[in-house]
Amino acid sequence: MAAVAGAIAEAVGGDLLAFSPEVIVENGGDIFLKTSKRRLVGVYAGQSPFTGKIALEITPRRLLWDLYIFGDGRTFFESGQR
Repeated sequence: MAAVAGAIAEAVGGDLLAFSPEVIVENGGDIFLKTSKRRLVGVYAGQSPFTGKIALEITPRRLLWDLYIFGDGRTFFESGQR
């Protein structure tokens, strides 16, 4: 089911690009983001001491990437040209 939220965020974000050059869609933790400037996306990790102390820097590029952080600490990262 994890892929469903990402697919919906991407579909909605793609449709919204017809109305705005910059779009941010969050759906269940999956984010579609199209930006023309640098953005910092904060990471919420529940009761972890890392909450509020970690952010991802997103720069404007034509790049599609996925980042999954599972509850048991495993991480999966995938990127590709769009």
